[in-house]
Amino acid sequence: MMKTCGVVSAVCLPEESLGMVHRVINRFELLNDMEVRFIGDQELHNKFLSSAHYARYHAWNFVPSDVERIIYFDIDMLPLRPLPELPNIDFAAAPERQEIYKECGDAWPVIKRAGLYFNTGMIIATRKTEPIFQRMLYKQTHSTGCESPWFADQSFFNVEVFAAVEAGEITFQELPRSWNSLILLDTVNPPPDEPYMIHYAGGHPSKLRLITHAITQLTNLERMIDIKKQYSHG
Repeated sequence: MMKTCGVVSAVCLPEESLGMVHRVINRFELLNDMEVRFIGDQELHNKFLSSAHYARYHAWNFVPSDVERIIYFDIDMLPLRPLPELPNIDFAAAPERQEIYKECGDAWPVIKRAGLYFNTGMIIATRKTEPIFQRMLYKQTHSTGCESPWFADQSFFNVEVFAAVEAGEITFQELPRSWNSLILLDTVNPPPDEPYMIHYAGGHPSKLRLITHAITQLTNLERMIDIKKQYSHG
């Protein structure tokens, strides 16, 4: 059985929000019986990164050497249910919204040929993808500041992955949207039925407080369900 480890990064995050991050991590660990490694400012020993988006490329440096597969997920995701059986594939991710695929597909031929643009909020990757993470880290830390399509780091990651797929270096599988259920905080966008992970996407200024509130409500609901089960079996 392939040894798998979760990874979460939270760089330059306000101190008061770290408690929420660890609640998300604990919940994922309990649901999936899986260790999650945390990458923060102290783990990186510097603050040169402006966003956790770039810290994800350190992921393979923070898991034990015997880990063969990682599940990276963003801190603005809420685990709802245990994940199903993981795909036996080198790289897997759920699709991004269609309008983003269209814009970035027009800019990057390899994305258009793939016919898909994945969201990097949750990805599953095996050791064979480690060179891609290293290339992405190099590109992000040596950026020239040139203009690029929006969601630049995500677009570059899509390009690297699909280029590796075309070269026969790795295999790729599209995940159902229920694995990474995007909810745009500034629009009405309900998640698919029975999602595994909800992703609170968008630039809402109160996002972290909303996620904390959602986790609290969910925890209270679970506690009430447990109490009812105890009484029903009493």
